[in-house]
Amino acid sequence: MTLFVGTPDPLLSLQLFTTGKQQNELLHQLSQKEKVVLGGDVRADSPGHSAKFGSYTTMDLDTNTIVDMQLIQSNEVGGSYHMEKEGLKRSLALLDARGVTVDCIVTDRHPQIQKFLRENNVTHYYDVWHIAKACLHESRQTRDKKKWLSAETPAFCRLEKVMANKRILKDVAKLSPHHQTSSLEAFHSVILRFAPKNVVFPFLGMLYR
Repeated sequence: MTLFVGTPDPLLSLQLFTTGKQQNELLHQLSQKEKVVLGGDVRADSPGHSAKFGSYTTMDLDTNTIVDMQLIQSNEVGGSYHMEKEGLKRSLALLDARGVTVDCIVTDRHPQIQKFLRENNVTHYYDVWHIAKACLHESRQTRDKKKWLSAETPAFCRLEKVMANKRILKDVAKLSPHHQTSSLEAFHSVILRFAPKNVVFPFLGMLYR
């Protein structure tokens, strides 16, 4: 987390100093590990693509420990769509500077993230839920063959079209085999209690929360 010098709030200064000290200790511990598996995700301050702030969080998925948070303002990067990539970029730069070896990172399927990690030769996996959420119906089992999909029916053709989609097939091959980002998303849901999306905060207010 970036520390801001000269912030007018003494309590915030103390909190940032304490957080920075804890983060330094954690980064030192991670630098001693041979490989680190990260999870990454952004939390916007409002729904949709008109967010002013985005906080990008990286988590050590072996211990479910928050490694870093970067608060991005949309006008820094030319729009809210670019905040996620910038947040990840800053976090990885910090980890690299502190000697942390990232084995792989698990995120959603954001196109800019895919391209950035591919160009930087970072092994990238997708969280399983971001593909599985297309099948949110309850699991059903039956021995009645009449209830199975029949070939060439409209329902079967629609299912075949989805499952044979080239992008889906390519993305399934990159699903994370072990680690997921559910703990990270749970952490973001906790932040909602302190920074709800229907309330507007200034930059320092968001940073504090």
